[in-house]
Amino acid sequence: MPALDVVETVVINATPAHVRSLVREFTQWEFWSPWLSSEPDCPLRYRSDGLGYAWDGSLIGSGKIDIRSETDTSIIYELEFLKPWKSRSETSFHFSPVGEGTEVVWKMRGKLPFFMFFMKNQMKALVGSDYRRGLAKLKDYAETGVVPSKNEFRGIGEGLVSPYIGLRECCNLSELNKKIPLQFKKLYEVAQEYDLSLTAPPLTMYHKLDIVKELTDYTAAVMVANLPAKVPTGIIQDTINAPTTYCVVHTGAYRHLGNAWSAGMTRQRNKLFQPSKRVAPFEWYRSDPTDTAEDMLITEVHFPATNRKTS
Repeated sequence: MPALDVVETVVINATPAHVRSLVREFTQWEFWSPWLSSEPDCPLRYRSDGLGYAWDGSLIGSGKIDIRSETDTSIIYELEFLKPWKSRSETSFHFSPVGEGTEVVWKMRGKLPFFMFFMKNQMKALVGSDYRRGLAKLKDYAETGVVPSKNEFRGIGEGLVSPYIGLRECCNLSELNKKIPLQFKKLYEVAQEYDLSLTAPPLTMYHKLDIVKELTDYTAAVMVANLPAKVPTGIIQDTINAPTTYCVVHTGAYRHLGNAWSAGMTRQRNKLFQPSKRVAPFEWYRSDPTDTAEDMLITEVHFPATNRKTS
């Protein structure tokens, strides 16, 4: 069977003992686990000796994790998945002091089922993405005691049909946080120059996502009342036509938006809605980040849908 090795790292401004305690105590995992963001009400069963827990979700599958060995600087687990397929892996956390903080390394060593050999690179990228989301949540939780990230599942409903002007680009995922605000600034300047009436908060459409190469093809857009007769070179003018969408509402910091996207994709894989192939999914920024605390930022992640598959 094809081997699957994943390693992700983060530096947390907290002592190794404190960070280790949040990883060692399984009752703390619900606050920072990247998977429970997708199914917050997933049933959990904890071992009476505190050395493991099991989950049995309708969306994220079922399995169990148990501590196999531990020291002051590491914890090694045996991870067993039961659904959607059976597999076993070794996972571990390693804690090292760095200055006044802690470097946390999260590793997994396992094997894919033989029939998924062709998905090795994609699965490695997906698990790595999950680990990064989890470590980002763990960092906030260890440093502040809270994680500014909460999902609300609004489900199938009214989406958005509107003219827009936009800027389309392909870039590395790590560049988005810097590029998108600058693109919105440019679009607002164009709207002012051409006397365009803005009708809704801005959004970003994601046309393609290569999780292996960590690249995305996206459009930053602002909604306008009417399309202008002329726009500067490089500015797109078009209409977003997504009357029906499956919506996940994320409240919290933009750095945790991946939790909403993962939750929506989980529901898509579980056929809670039929995705539209004609319209790109988009995140719609409903709060102004210049006057809203990051834990109160509201972002709607919309997955254009053709019809409701299940309620």
